[in-house]
Amino acid sequence: MTFLILSTLGYFLNALTILIDKFLVNKGIPNPLTYTFYLGLLSFTVLILLPFGFQIPSGWVLLLSCASGITFVFGWISFYYSLKFDEASRVAPIVGTLTAIFTFWLGLILFKQALSFGEIISVLVLILGLVMLSSSSWFKSKLEREHLLAMVISGFCFALSSVFLREVFLKSSFLNGLILSRLAMGFFVITWLFIPKIRSQLFHGQISSNHFQNQTSLLFIGGQIIGGLGGLLITFSISLVSPAIINSLAGTQYIFILIATLILGKRNRHLLDEDYTKHTLVHKILGSITIMVGLAILALSDGGFKL
Repeated sequence: MTFLILSTLGYFLNALTILIDKFLVNKGIPNPLTYTFYLGLLSFTVLILLPFGFQIPSGWVLLLSCASGITFVFGWISFYYSLKFDEASRVAPIVGTLTAIFTFWLGLILFKQALSFGEIISVLVLILGLVMLSSSSWFKSKLEREHLLAMVISGFCFALSSVFLREVFLKSSFLNGLILSRLAMGFFVITWLFIPKIRSQLFHGQISSNHFQNQTSLLFIGGQIIGGLGGLLITFSISLVSPAIINSLAGTQYIFILIATLILGKRNRHLLDEDYTKHTLVHKILGSITIMVGLAILALSDGGFKL
């Protein structure tokens, strides 16, 4: 299954990016809005793809593409807000779980994006694994309950974005959907410059106040290059199969994060701010095993029948 290989590789690259993001949001860029702004500007790099077959689509496809890009930006803002105040290995699985659940239902309700019987079983098992990965963290403290709303908004926006994007791919080409949705992100964050209160917040981070080639800037750029490649693989995977399947595979990303934080966390706890207890590890290991079972079901699924 090509999509399984590509999406798993994409989630591995995303895991690296999330760890870098966690460090930068904590140490380098105190305002999640600033971080999202610079990410949005990087979306303009898709302009280099214009000569390779881009065509202006119908008005409906253009609207869906813009909606996909803008909702993804709102997902970014909420995600980085949560990431700033909580652990990467906690925020990412919770948002990923919510994204997978929302994607399944939004795709079915809004656009009747059907799955085969085998795919439905695998998606449910993968979502169960995601829930188990994050179950010990959902209501651990009052502070986290307050941030839960931001995580819910993030998961909903990411899900809505991927469902919109899938419809674009079904009605147009992958290249058109990629370019239009990314340009929508870029132009949307540029509108923030016309809001004085937001504009004043955008130029107080280390990326804008120091020389371009400082450590924070280089780490930011390197992380986004890795994340861009991961996002491209995941986006292309969505063009191949339902986003409900691809988003449910996000559990592989959090397994990678778990492994990385186990290796690096104790030695660099002041950087990653991760919590390690026997109870937490048991939940995450069981969740990881469940995700592996879900991956096996998905790999062995022969397509079955549609609902």
